[in-house]
Amino acid sequence: RTAIHEAMEQQTVSIAKGGITTTLNTRAAVLAAANPAGGSYDPSRSPEENINLPAALLSRFDFLWLLLDRPNEEDDRLLAEHVLRVHQTKNHMGKDEAGMQDYESNPGVNDPLPSNVVRAYIGMAREYNPSVPEELAGHVAEIYSNMRQGAHGHQVVTPRQLLSVLRMAQALARLRLDSHIAKEDLDEAQRLLEASKSTLSAERAEERTDATSAIYGRIANYLIK
Repeated sequence: RTAIHEAMEQQTVSIAKGGITTTLNTRAAVLAAANPAGGSYDPSRSPEENINLPAALLSRFDFLWLLLDRPNEEDDRLLAEHVLRVHQTKNHMGKDEAGMQDYESNPGVNDPLPSNVVRAYIGMAREYNPSVPEELAGHVAEIYSNMRQGAHGHQVVTPRQLLSVLRMAQALARLRLDSHIAKEDLDEAQRLLEASKSTLSAERAEERTDATSAIYGRIANYLIK
């Protein structure tokens, strides 16, 4: 945890091995997943407590998505049918007969891209360093202002969230192999950030509603304001 925190916060990694002590620069993207520490997610506890990771480390991630396994009759039925179909047909794609006919009649449509093509595409995309045109500076400021005004309850919007939007907008521009960030990139980046935050808000909505929790909630809201 200490090593990844340093890499994400300071973009460096410290090494002390074999009598050599040095600090190296890091340039890496981090994609991480975590399961609840107790085996199941407890809505009455914060995400930090549930996955047993410090808030300082989690705050370094641009996006946090909370995926809960909620009982749902329709979704559970579809999942059960998929598992049964895979077991019966030994087809890892899980396609039914009609789906297989469509797949066979359109060869190449759903085929995975060759790894060398993907590597070449990613290599080309990394050569681009998209920037925000001057004419979109006002739109960036408007996005940040709207995020600040739209924050409520326990949510706190800081310039770090704006940097997250800009990094995601850069990534979207790189997908197009473009050197300039478009307005659509900024809007989509903001939408993704709000969508990720909404998953945490939905979890918070299921917290305990007893008298003690209500009092603590009011105190927290008062302090935030």
